[in-house]
Amino acid sequence: MQTAPRLTPKQQRFVHAYLGNGHCAAKAAIEAGYSEKNAATRGHLNLRIPKIEAAIREQLEREWAAYKVSRESLALEYDGAAVLAKQEKDVRGLVQAITGKAKLFGLDIQKIEGVFSLVDLLDDE
Repeated sequence: MQTAPRLTPKQQRFVHAYLGNGHCAAKAAIEAGYSEKNAATRGHLNLRIPKIEAAIREQLEREWAAYKVSRESLALEYDGAAVLAKQEKDVRGLVQAITGKAKLFGLDIQKIEGVFSLVDLLDDE
């Protein structure tokens, strides 16, 4: 794993706050010392700075490794949730499992072409 480029102290505070607050860039900007008035914009822009993005990604990878979390393990969890939702005839749960797995792999479920019926998915047993 490559070490992220050096951050300024304010950028370090932003990364720490962003990772500690549930990934809210505006709150992280305020906690890091940026103006409250421009916090949303500054937070959004900070996430686009390559060295900040790299620092966040590096820290997340360390955390995922510590908890043995991978994209594949999360996909299996979504698969299990989808099976349970189908068994319980829980359409909302099934949609959440499908969209969660799609997002995990970088797919925008809104843009996927083709239509399917959740009723059909629930009744295919």
